[in-house]
Amino acid sequence: VALALRTAMEGEEATRLRQGKDEIPIRVRLRKSDRDTPAELSLLTLSTMKGPVKLGDVARFSVGDGPQVIEREDRSRQIQIWAAPRGRALGEIVDEVKPRMEALKLPAGVSFAFDGQIRMMKESNENIGIALALGVLFIYIVLASQFESFIHPLTIMLTLPLALFGAIVALFVTDNTMSMGTMIGIILLMGLVTKNAILLIDRAIVRVREHGETPLSAVLAAGPERLRPILMTSAAMVLGMLPTAISHGGGSEFRAPMAIAVIGGVVSSTLLSLVVVPAFYLGIEELKAFVARQLGRPPAAPTLVSPPDGAIARSEGEAP
Repeated sequence: VALALRTAMEGEEATRLRQGKDEIPIRVRLRKSDRDTPAELSLLTLSTMKGPVKLGDVARFSVGDGPQVIEREDRSRQIQIWAAPRGRALGEIVDEVKPRMEALKLPAGVSFAFDGQIRMMKESNENIGIALALGVLFIYIVLASQFESFIHPLTIMLTLPLALFGAIVALFVTDNTMSMGTMIGIILLMGLVTKNAILLIDRAIVRVREHGETPLSAVLAAGPERLRPILMTSAAMVLGMLPTAISHGGGSEFRAPMAIAVIGGVVSSTLLSLVVVPAFYLGIEELKAFVARQLGRPPAAPTLVSPPDGAIARSEGEAP
């Protein structure tokens, strides 16, 4: 029925007339007098498996309202309502609109769902979360293989929440939101901030294993030794990101929050890791010694490196 009415009212392209380089479509349909009234349309012939029948024998004409186009998704009819955000974050709009939509008394079989930028934002956040989790996992695997320990990588990775705290505070102070650029900056922080703890803890572990020092004396000695490279690398990263953070050119709405998150995370992790990470390292070492005493195991003897033949053994810092 629909195909027959479409052919009668709109017509069907039968062929094309070529005139030079132009092609003119030839559309065949009923004359205007044969399609003006329902009575004329009811005489339309339909081809069926049992032979031709009149349209009036199988359908009834009535005047009413209906959609011009019926769109479907997953075999269900749908109506799309589009709007563009102006001057507000997309997440804030969702938090405001969603409760109002849920409060509506929709008819049976009717539901609503967010699409467009909101759906893309949700998918992006899920993918960013997976990338963040994989980044943390790979960092732990690499650190565990390098330090040959399952505990010391946790000490180094303590800088990750410290950096996340600084990034969130920096975004709050500068009145920025948790956008896609911000999430990329946080993933970037995962690899940047661990270097400070690696410099500090690695030096302390080396002094304990090779020089036979206690964890406390090793940390106290490693702090001043590694303070300058820690501050230099952190300052280089902050100064490198500063132009991007304060720029107002094209695309700055995406790049500036990323740079601000990186700056805040690097600053907070640098300042806090110099205090929190050594304290956590000492706590872990004391816990390991306590567990060893409870199990009746002697503490692991440090590995002393003997000087080569002909060399004079002296304490570090002693004048020759």
